[in-house]
Amino acid sequence: MASGKRPASARSCRKRAESEIGRLNAELEKRIAGSSAQLETANRDLASGIKELSLSQEILLRRNRELSVLYAISRAATQSLELEEILQRTLEATLEALEVEVGGIYLLESDGKSLTLRAVRGVSDQTIENVRHVKWGEGLSGRAVAEKKPVVQDVKDYPSKRLAPSIIKENLKSLASIPLLSGGQVVGAMNISARRARAFPPEELELLAAIGQQLGISVQKARLYEASQHELAERKQVEEALGERTKQLELANQELKSFTHSVSHDLRAPLRVIDGFSVALVEDYEKILPADAQNHLARIRGGVRRMSELIDALLVLSSVSKAEIIRQSVDMSGLAQAVSERLIRTQPDREVEWRIENGLTVVGDSRLLSLVMENLIDNAWKFTSKTDRASIEFGARLQPDGQSVFYVKDNGAGFDMAYADKLGVDFQRLHSVAEFPGTGIGLSTVQRIIRRHDGRVWAEGEVGRGATFYFTLWQRRSHDE
Repeated sequence: MASGKRPASARSCRKRAESEIGRLNAELEKRIAGSSAQLETANRDLASGIKELSLSQEILLRRNRELSVLYAISRAATQSLELEEILQRTLEATLEALEVEVGGIYLLESDGKSLTLRAVRGVSDQTIENVRHVKWGEGLSGRAVAEKKPVVQDVKDYPSKRLAPSIIKENLKSLASIPLLSGGQVVGAMNISARRARAFPPEELELLAAIGQQLGISVQKARLYEASQHELAERKQVEEALGERTKQLELANQELKSFTHSVSHDLRAPLRVIDGFSVALVEDYEKILPADAQNHLARIRGGVRRMSELIDALLVLSSVSKAEIIRQSVDMSGLAQAVSERLIRTQPDREVEWRIENGLTVVGDSRLLSLVMENLIDNAWKFTSKTDRASIEFGARLQPDGQSVFYVKDNGAGFDMAYADKLGVDFQRLHSVAEFPGTGIGLSTVQRIIRRHDGRVWAEGEVGRGATFYFTLWQRRSHDE
């Protein structure tokens, strides 16, 4: 009985074992399926991460390339202010960064209507000559400056019939041009060309636009430097010319000094001899000299006196030209009054109406301005000598710029305005010596003195109705002091 029960127990154990194995297999398969799903998810995540990393590396490389080319441009601009060098180094850095073969930089001319090729790489000399000058709006660069934005073009659609043959001959396929801007103003354009068909993606156009901005500023700086160098060179030339002129003036002054010495001493001596012997002839032989001879001697003595007066006038003129100006307050009204009193004493019987404005003062050299008043009022006195009821007037009117127009006015002989340009010219006279004596130097003296005071002299007149002589000086009225 006992031996018959053991097989049934074994079968039961086997069933339980098979059931447990089945359960374990099912659980294992379930776990394997779950792990496979997790592994697939992990693989997908890993692939996505690798892709993102690759994109990040590509972006990083592109950004690094952009920074490198911008740094190269900045370095070129800081290391040199020579425009041609900056343009060439910028062009080469840009072509290298974009991996293209051909490029050129145009700059806008001062007329604002044309561009000139200033830097180029990758084309023949013949092509350079053909495309060296471009009009505003012509070709790719002309469009870029006109539109103030990048322009991309395929060679088959090139916008200029004149320039297209040269572009085709160079086997260029893809072209781009960007404007060079400085402060919003166009200064030129950069052209980039490839001998293979390629696109210029947005990131490259953004880089080119940044290059255009940076290069535009560099161009303006270099041009300012060129202008300053040109101005310095011109200034140096002017300084050298002034130095040479100063040497010439010093030499001329030395010669004038020698001439003045000669006039003062060497010319006066023979005049004294001539005058002395003329007087001796008259005194010793007056009774036996015929009237004609005495008249000749009188004329000789008159000529000697006139020559002496001319020498005196020349010496005054010379001293006026080289005398140092000592500026101080000068009472012009007082000077005019003093001259009038001196003239009245010389001819007390003359009837002249004097009108001298009071309180007129200027800043100038007292001694030189005294000569001005003496010459002008002496002239008025002289040219009214044949006028009944003569009048001489001195006054001034203030101008808005702080200068005053002074004048000496008379109602004497006057002059013809057609000959006004002769006034103030050495030895030029509008009246004969017989009619009115004089040397013709007085007004020249006045001209030089007033010019040395940064003023000017002019005159108005009418024959038989008098003359007015004007001169400008910086005035100070006594009640303003």
